[in-house]
Amino acid sequence: MKVLSKCLNIGCGLKFNIEWENIDLYPTSKYVKKVDFIKGLPYSENIFEFVYSSHVLEHIDYEHMKFVLSEMLRVLEPNGIVRIVVPDLEN
Repeated sequence: MKVLSKCLNIGCGLKFNIEWENIDLYPTSKYVKKVDFIKGLPYSENIFEFVYSSHVLEHIDYEHMKFVLSEMLRVLEPNGIVRIVVPDLEN
């Protein structure tokens, strides 16, 4: 899969940036690619400078979590940044 952006938004839903690589199981726009990331990310290793996921990981069952996190790191460039947003357990 050819990648134009160095930023990946995993499970973007309705919130995406057209300058990023946006993926979701249920794409809502032509700027979002259909990817079931539970099965892996369809990208080469070390391709993204930034990987972002907001309010997605809490929907993944525990048995798949380690694989999904390892896939995020696999596609991340050395010294890249992963930003993960999940709900606040206190709330």
